[in-house]
Amino acid sequence: MGFIAALAASTGQNEQALLLIVTLIATFPIALFHRFFLYRTNPVLQHVFGFATGIALTTTVFGWYDMMVYAMVPSLVVYVAFFLAGPSSRFSAVTFVTLLAYLLSCYMVFSSEGYDINWTTAFCVMFLRITSLVMDVNDGTLPEEKMSRDQKTYAVRRFPNILEYLGFVWFYPAVLCGPTDNLSRYLAFVEGRLGGEENGRIHSSSLVAAAKCFGMTVLAAGLSTVLAGYFPSNLLITPEFEALSLPMRWLRCVPMGTATFVKYAIAWGLTETSCILLGYGYSGTDKAGVMQWDHMNSVNVYGFLTYTSAHKIIDNFNKKTNDYLKRYIFKRLAFLGNKHLSMAGMVVFISLWHGVHINYFIVFFACEFPMVVVERQFWTVFENVFGFTLWTCRGAVRYPLILLAWAYSNFFFTYGATGMNMLKWSDLVRSYFNVFFYAHILLVIWFLSYAFLIPARLKRTPQAAAKKE
Repeated sequence: MGFIAALAASTGQNEQALLLIVTLIATFPIALFHRFFLYRTNPVLQHVFGFATGIALTTTVFGWYDMMVYAMVPSLVVYVAFFLAGPSSRFSAVTFVTLLAYLLSCYMVFSSEGYDINWTTAFCVMFLRITSLVMDVNDGTLPEEKMSRDQKTYAVRRFPNILEYLGFVWFYPAVLCGPTDNLSRYLAFVEGRLGGEENGRIHSSSLVAAAKCFGMTVLAAGLSTVLAGYFPSNLLITPEFEALSLPMRWLRCVPMGTATFVKYAIAWGLTETSCILLGYGYSGTDKAGVMQWDHMNSVNVYGFLTYTSAHKIIDNFNKKTNDYLKRYIFKRLAFLGNKHLSMAGMVVFISLWHGVHINYFIVFFACEFPMVVVERQFWTVFENVFGFTLWTCRGAVRYPLILLAWAYSNFFFTYGATGMNMLKWSDLVRSYFNVFFYAHILLVIWFLSYAFLIPARLKRTPQAAAKKE
């Protein structure tokens, strides 16, 4: 029995998950070596080092054959095809559709009825990097006056060579489980143009930021472990849970869902720590001129636990993937001429990107998407009736509104966590039945009330009402 297997057996943890965590921690000294000995050296050397390290890390966790055959080959095929065809909107669309179809077919072959940690964990993030790269290079061919603000920021105005491409796609601090980023920023770092320096070296404040990030990750790991011990992911289908009264079942949904989502902060926090150590996490300075190192931040754990807005919770969870969705899916579906259609397309994509289980569609389409819509509608009606909202009111009335908003956001958001835990359809139905489908029922009641009972004058935002008057 190997060290990881023995450690997993002694701690009761999943062996593959433990291997992933240990490998993420192993990127810390690698990032420091890159920072102190390779940074500002020949970019070719850095591309080769980053690419080779990415291969070593992924093959350690996911296996040599799977990564070389199922991940390396398609990434090389895309580059060769891109080189031969050249950048264009058509090629960007074909690449996106073809790679997504390939990813889905691999999900069908390699997925089980549980949550899988295999080579697709890394490749689904590579998908985001490859498709964003293709679109950014195509944007770089557009005239300046036809570019949006995002395109001007992220467009790549020359065709990347093979080492730049592989170094970016297999970027070792974030190759195992994300997050994604864009090629222009990667090239700026390798070429020494990113910033965050002092006398030609990465500023020492990044070491303090990395220590803080790692400390928060350890706290998140502790919180997740404690919560999961009392509220495991299969809680909703246990006999002990079914023996409880309905209100007590509802109350237990929040800590169970919190444990589910906080565990993601562990892997993302370790990745962010590695990126900060490397110097890649530099994000500019604040108003006081203090350097910030949160560019690769994926989740604000404290905010996730305390936010009183479903929209804010969603925006601050898996933030880099959310950036991708907004920039490369939502905004590029503008030709549909309707924001709701663009959002629906974005939700379809993120559901498919997560996997082929129908549960993901339930999480995003039947929970997350309507949650945001209901929240917006509710506060519009509330403001029209009472003349204020949670964010504009003052005095004692603010506190019950804060509690109401927090309860709505957390009870509904953690309800969606059930679909992430119970990937087996029968378990999901049983889970929702055991909590009386409370979120879905309340959503249906609200939408019916909004459509047939609430007057039209209360549905208009105050700004729209003022314009009409």
